[in-house]
Amino acid sequence: MLRTLPTNLSTDPQRAAVIGYLAQHGEALRNAADLLHGQTGEARVLRIMSDLRTTTKLKLATRRRLVDLHRMISLDPLFGDSESDAGPWQFLDPDSREIEDICLLADGLFALLVEIGKLDDKMDVFALAVHDQDAALTRPRPTFKRHEETAMKYFEHLSLEEFWTRTLQEIDRLHAQAERAEEELSATERNTLLQSIARLRHDGPLADGAEDHVSRIEALLVEAVDRETLGFRGVFDGHNDPDHGAVGIVRAVPILSEQGCVLGGMLQGLRMIAAMRALLSARVDAHRQMALLKAA
Repeated sequence: MLRTLPTNLSTDPQRAAVIGYLAQHGEALRNAADLLHGQTGEARVLRIMSDLRTTTKLKLATRRRLVDLHRMISLDPLFGDSESDAGPWQFLDPDSREIEDICLLADGLFALLVEIGKLDDKMDVFALAVHDQDAALTRPRPTFKRHEETAMKYFEHLSLEEFWTRTLQEIDRLHAQAERAEEELSATERNTLLQSIARLRHDGPLADGAEDHVSRIEALLVEAVDRETLGFRGVFDGHNDPDHGAVGIVRAVPILSEQGCVLGGMLQGLRMIAAMRALLSARVDAHRQMALLKAA
Protein backbone atom coordinates (compact mmCIF):
# COMPACT_ATOMS: atom_id res chain seq x y z
CA MET A 1 0.00 0.00 0.00
CA LEU A 2 1.15 3.58 -0.58
CA ARG A 3 0.62 4.32 3.09
CA THR A 4 3.85 2.44 3.81
CA LEU A 5 5.87 4.16 1.07
CA PRO A 6 8.46 6.50 2.65
CA THR A 7 8.00 9.95 1.19
CA ASN A 8 11.13 11.40 2.82
CA LEU A 9 13.33 9.67 0.22
CA SER A 10 12.36 12.28 -2.36
CA THR A 11 12.43 16.05 -2.34
CA ASP A 12 10.05 16.28 -5.29
CA PRO A 13 6.91 18.07 -4.01
CA GLN A 14 4.81 16.90 -6.95
CA ARG A 15 5.56 13.25 -6.26
CA ALA A 16 4.87 13.84 -2.57
CA ALA A 17 1.49 15.42 -3.40
CA VAL A 18 0.46 12.42 -5.50
CA ILE A 19 1.64 9.95 -2.86
CA GLY A 20 -0.29 11.83 -0.20
CA TYR A 21 -3.45 11.80 -2.29
CA LEU A 22 -3.18 8.11 -3.16
CA ALA A 23 -2.39 7.18 0.43
CA GLN A 24 -5.79 8.57 1.33
CA HIS A 25 -7.81 7.72 -1.77
CA GLY A 26 -5.84 5.04 -3.60
CA GLU A 27 -8.03 2.14 -2.51
CA ALA A 28 -11.20 4.03 -3.41
CA LEU A 29 -9.72 4.90 -6.82
CA ARG A 30 -8.91 1.24 -7.46
CA ASN A 31 -12.46 0.23 -6.57
CA ALA A 32 -13.96 3.01 -8.71
CA ALA A 33 -11.77 2.15 -11.69
CA ASP A 34 -12.67 -1.52 -11.36
CA LEU A 35 -16.35 -0.68 -11.07
CA LEU A 36 -16.29 1.49 -14.19
CA HIS A 37 -13.88 -0.42 -16.44
CA GLY A 38 -13.12 -3.72 -14.77
CA GLN A 39 -9.57 -5.05 -14.49
CA THR A 40 -8.35 -2.67 -17.20
CA GLY A 41 -9.39 0.31 -15.11
CA GLU A 42 -7.88 -1.03 -11.91
CA ALA A 43 -4.63 -1.76 -13.74
CA ARG A 44 -4.31 1.92 -14.60
CA VAL A 45 -4.35 2.86 -10.92
CA LEU A 46 -1.87 0.12 -10.04
CA ARG A 47 0.47 1.30 -12.79
CA ILE A 48 0.56 4.79 -11.29
CA MET A 49 1.27 3.34 -7.85
CA SER A 50 4.07 1.23 -9.31
CA ASP A 51 5.59 4.29 -11.00
CA LEU A 52 5.71 6.14 -7.70
CA ARG A 53 7.40 3.25 -5.91
CA THR A 54 10.24 3.04 -8.41
CA THR A 55 11.07 6.74 -8.95
CA THR A 56 12.07 9.71 -6.84
CA LYS A 57 10.43 12.29 -9.14
CA LEU A 58 7.03 12.54 -10.76
CA LYS A 59 7.68 11.51 -14.36
CA LEU A 60 5.87 13.02 -17.34
CA ALA A 61 4.46 9.59 -18.22
CA THR A 62 2.96 9.31 -14.72
CA ARG A 63 1.40 12.75 -15.08
CA ARG A 64 -0.21 11.67 -18.33
CA ARG A 65 -1.53 8.55 -16.63
CA LEU A 66 -3.05 10.70 -13.89
CA VAL A 67 -4.80 12.84 -16.50
CA ASP A 68 -6.05 9.70 -18.26
CA LEU A 69 -7.25 8.29 -14.95
CA HIS A 70 -9.23 11.47 -14.27
CA ARG A 71 -10.83 11.26 -17.72
CA MET A 72 -11.63 7.60 -17.21
CA ILE A 73 -13.43 7.99 -13.88
CA SER A 74 -15.13 11.14 -15.17
CA LEU A 75 -16.40 9.17 -18.21
CA ASP A 76 -14.88 11.87 -20.39
CA PRO A 77 -16.07 11.29 -24.00
CA LEU A 78 -12.49 12.05 -25.17
CA PHE A 79 -11.30 9.02 -23.22
CA GLY A 80 -12.08 5.96 -25.34
CA ASP A 81 -15.39 5.33 -27.07
CA SER A 82 -18.23 5.25 -24.60
CA GLU A 83 -20.64 4.05 -27.29
CA SER A 84 -18.69 0.89 -28.03
CA ASP A 85 -17.20 0.32 -24.57
CA ALA A 86 -19.03 -2.52 -22.86
CA GLY A 87 -17.70 -1.59 -19.43
CA PRO A 88 -19.71 -2.28 -16.26
CA TRP A 89 -20.37 1.47 -15.87
CA GLN A 90 -23.26 1.16 -18.35
CA PHE A 91 -25.28 -0.77 -15.77
CA LEU A 92 -24.82 1.67 -12.89
CA ASP A 93 -27.67 3.80 -11.57
CA PRO A 94 -26.77 7.48 -12.14
CA ASP A 95 -28.44 8.34 -8.82
CA SER A 96 -26.62 5.66 -6.81
CA ARG A 97 -24.23 6.32 -3.94
CA GLU A 98 -21.44 4.69 -5.97
CA ILE A 99 -21.74 7.31 -8.70
CA GLU A 100 -21.80 10.09 -6.12
CA ASP A 101 -18.59 8.77 -4.56
CA ILE A 102 -16.95 8.45 -7.98
CA CYS A 103 -17.82 12.07 -8.77
CA LEU A 104 -16.17 13.16 -5.52
CA LEU A 105 -13.08 11.15 -6.42
CA ALA A 106 -12.99 12.78 -9.85
CA ASP A 107 -13.19 16.23 -8.24
CA GLY A 108 -10.41 15.35 -5.84
CA LEU A 109 -8.19 14.02 -8.61
CA PHE A 110 -8.77 17.18 -10.63
CA ALA A 111 -7.76 19.26 -7.61
CA LEU A 112 -4.58 17.18 -7.40
CA LEU A 113 -3.79 17.91 -11.05
CA VAL A 114 -4.29 21.62 -10.41
CA GLU A 115 -1.99 21.42 -7.38
CA ILE A 116 0.69 19.71 -9.47
CA GLY A 117 0.37 22.49 -12.02
CA LYS A 118 0.82 25.17 -9.36
CA LEU A 119 4.00 23.47 -8.20
CA ASP A 120 5.35 23.75 -11.73
CA ASP A 121 5.59 27.51 -11.27
CA LYS A 122 7.74 27.12 -8.17
CA MET A 123 9.95 24.52 -9.85
CA ASP A 124 10.19 26.46 -13.12
CA VAL A 125 9.62 23.29 -15.13
CA PHE A 126 6.81 24.25 -17.43
CA ALA A 127 6.30 27.90 -16.53
CA LEU A 128 7.23 29.26 -19.95
CA ALA A 129 5.04 26.75 -21.80
CA VAL A 130 2.11 27.53 -19.52
CA HIS A 131 2.56 31.27 -20.00
CA ASP A 132 2.47 30.87 -23.78
CA GLN A 133 -0.48 28.48 -23.80
CA ASP A 134 -2.69 29.67 -20.92
CA ALA A 135 -5.29 31.37 -23.11
CA ALA A 136 -4.65 29.63 -26.41
CA LEU A 137 -5.97 26.20 -25.45
CA THR A 138 -8.90 26.86 -23.13
CA ARG A 139 -12.51 27.64 -23.88
CA PRO A 140 -13.13 30.52 -23.77
CA ARG A 141 -9.64 31.77 -24.66
CA PRO A 142 -9.51 35.46 -23.63
CA THR A 143 -5.95 36.24 -24.78
CA PHE A 144 -6.37 34.45 -28.10
CA LYS A 145 -9.75 36.11 -28.54
CA ARG A 146 -8.21 39.54 -28.15
CA HIS A 147 -5.51 38.62 -30.65
CA GLU A 148 -8.16 37.30 -33.03
CA GLU A 149 -10.28 40.44 -32.72
CA THR A 150 -7.25 42.65 -33.42
CA ALA A 151 -6.38 40.58 -36.48
CA MET A 152 -9.94 40.69 -37.77
CA LYS A 153 -9.97 44.49 -37.54
CA TYR A 154 -6.81 44.57 -39.62
CA PHE A 155 -8.22 42.15 -42.19
CA GLU A 156 -11.33 44.30 -42.59
CA HIS A 157 -9.17 46.97 -44.24
CA LEU A 158 -7.78 44.58 -46.85
CA SER A 159 -9.36 44.17 -50.24
CA LEU A 160 -11.29 40.94 -50.76
CA GLU A 161 -8.51 39.55 -52.95
CA GLU A 162 -5.82 40.48 -50.42
CA PHE A 163 -7.81 38.91 -47.59
CA TRP A 164 -8.37 35.73 -49.60
CA THR A 165 -4.61 35.59 -50.24
CA ARG A 166 -3.85 35.97 -46.52
CA THR A 167 -6.24 33.15 -45.71
CA LEU A 168 -4.48 30.84 -48.17
CA GLN A 169 -1.13 31.86 -46.69
CA GLU A 170 -2.34 30.88 -43.22
CA ILE A 171 -3.38 27.49 -44.58
CA ASP A 172 0.07 27.09 -46.18
CA ARG A 173 1.68 27.96 -42.84
CA LEU A 174 -0.38 25.30 -41.06
CA HIS A 175 0.60 22.75 -43.73
CA ALA A 176 4.28 23.56 -43.19
CA GLN A 177 3.89 23.10 -39.44
CA ALA A 178 2.22 19.73 -39.98
CA GLU A 179 5.09 18.62 -42.21
CA ARG A 180 7.53 19.29 -39.36
CA ALA A 181 5.40 17.55 -36.69
CA GLU A 182 7.08 14.16 -36.98
CA GLU A 183 7.72 13.90 -33.23
CA GLU A 184 4.33 15.25 -32.16
CA LEU A 185 2.06 13.07 -34.34
CA SER A 186 1.97 9.46 -35.42
CA ALA A 187 2.52 8.73 -39.11
CA THR A 188 -1.19 8.05 -39.59
CA GLU A 189 -2.25 11.24 -37.82
CA ARG A 190 0.28 13.32 -39.72
CA ASN A 191 -0.77 11.92 -43.11
CA THR A 192 -4.44 12.50 -42.32
CA LEU A 193 -3.70 16.04 -41.21
CA LEU A 194 -1.62 16.84 -44.30
CA GLN A 195 -4.26 15.44 -46.63
CA SER A 196 -7.06 17.47 -45.04
CA ILE A 197 -5.03 20.69 -45.08
CA ALA A 198 -4.01 20.08 -48.71
CA ARG A 199 -7.64 19.56 -49.72
CA LEU A 200 -8.67 22.70 -47.88
CA ARG A 201 -5.95 24.63 -49.72
CA HIS A 202 -6.78 23.11 -53.13
CA ASP A 203 -10.56 23.44 -52.91
CA GLY A 204 -10.48 26.86 -51.28
CA PRO A 205 -11.52 28.11 -47.82
CA LEU A 206 -15.17 28.57 -48.84
CA ALA A 207 -15.66 25.35 -50.83
CA ASP A 208 -18.59 23.09 -49.95
CA GLY A 209 -16.37 20.62 -48.13
CA ALA A 210 -14.19 23.20 -46.37
CA GLU A 211 -16.12 23.05 -43.11
CA ASP A 212 -15.68 19.27 -42.97
CA HIS A 213 -11.93 19.62 -43.53
CA VAL A 214 -11.63 22.22 -40.77
CA SER A 215 -13.66 20.08 -38.35
CA ARG A 216 -11.56 17.02 -39.12
CA ILE A 217 -8.32 18.92 -38.59
CA GLU A 218 -9.55 20.45 -35.34
CA ALA A 219 -10.72 17.11 -33.94
CA LEU A 220 -7.35 15.53 -34.69
CA LEU A 221 -5.37 18.38 -33.12
CA VAL A 222 -7.61 18.59 -30.04
CA GLU A 223 -7.14 14.88 -29.42
CA ALA A 224 -3.37 15.20 -29.87
CA VAL A 225 -3.17 18.18 -27.48
CA ASP A 226 -5.25 16.32 -24.89
CA ARG A 227 -2.80 13.44 -25.14
CA GLU A 228 0.06 15.81 -24.28
CA THR A 229 -1.74 17.43 -21.34
CA LEU A 230 0.22 16.84 -18.14
CA GLY A 231 -2.10 18.54 -15.69
CA PHE A 232 -3.96 21.76 -15.02
CA ARG A 233 -3.35 25.03 -13.24
CA GLY A 234 -5.60 27.89 -12.19
CA VAL A 235 -5.28 31.17 -14.07
CA PHE A 236 -7.15 34.35 -13.20
CA ASP A 237 -9.28 35.67 -16.08
CA GLY A 238 -10.54 39.16 -15.33
CA HIS A 239 -9.41 42.66 -14.40
CA ASN A 240 -8.65 44.81 -11.39
CA ASP A 241 -11.52 47.15 -10.65
CA PRO A 242 -10.49 50.29 -8.69
CA ASP A 243 -13.60 50.04 -6.51
CA HIS A 244 -14.15 46.30 -6.18
CA GLY A 245 -10.66 44.86 -6.63
CA ALA A 246 -10.13 41.73 -8.71
CA VAL A 247 -13.21 40.96 -10.81
CA GLY A 248 -13.27 37.72 -12.76
CA ILE A 249 -12.95 33.98 -12.38
CA VAL A 250 -10.16 31.43 -12.10
CA ARG A 251 -10.01 29.05 -15.05
CA ALA A 252 -8.32 25.67 -15.12
CA VAL A 253 -5.91 25.67 -18.05
CA PRO A 254 -3.81 22.75 -19.28
CA ILE A 255 -0.12 22.28 -18.70
CA LEU A 256 1.40 20.91 -21.89
CA SER A 257 4.45 18.88 -22.69
CA GLU A 258 6.97 20.28 -25.16
CA GLN A 259 5.21 18.42 -27.98
CA GLY A 260 1.88 19.66 -26.68
CA CYS A 261 3.02 23.27 -27.02
CA VAL A 262 3.86 22.67 -30.69
CA LEU A 263 0.47 21.05 -31.28
CA GLY A 264 -1.23 23.84 -29.35
CA GLY A 265 0.32 26.42 -31.67
CA MET A 266 -1.04 24.51 -34.64
CA LEU A 267 -4.49 24.38 -33.07
CA GLN A 268 -4.40 28.12 -32.43
CA GLY A 269 -3.42 28.67 -36.08
CA LEU A 270 -6.31 26.52 -37.25
CA ARG A 271 -8.77 28.48 -35.13
CA MET A 272 -7.45 31.70 -36.63
CA ILE A 273 -8.11 30.19 -40.08
CA ALA A 274 -11.65 29.31 -38.99
CA ALA A 275 -12.22 32.92 -37.87
CA MET A 276 -10.81 34.20 -41.15
CA ARG A 277 -13.15 31.86 -43.09
CA ALA A 278 -16.15 33.26 -41.24
CA LEU A 279 -15.19 36.85 -42.03
CA LEU A 280 -14.29 35.95 -45.59
CA SER A 281 -17.67 34.28 -46.12
CA ALA A 282 -19.49 37.34 -44.77
CA ARG A 283 -17.53 39.67 -47.04
CA VAL A 284 -18.17 37.51 -50.13
CA ASP A 285 -21.88 37.40 -49.32
CA ALA A 286 -21.96 41.15 -48.77
CA HIS A 287 -20.16 41.75 -52.08
CA ARG A 288 -22.60 39.51 -53.90
CA GLN A 289 -25.67 41.08 -52.31
CA MET A 290 -24.46 44.61 -52.98
CA ALA A 291 -23.94 43.68 -56.63
CA LEU A 292 -27.51 42.41 -56.80
CA LEU A 293 -28.82 45.62 -55.22
CA LYS A 294 -26.96 47.74 -57.75
CA ALA A 295 -28.28 45.64 -60.61
CA ALA A 296 -31.88 45.91 -59.39
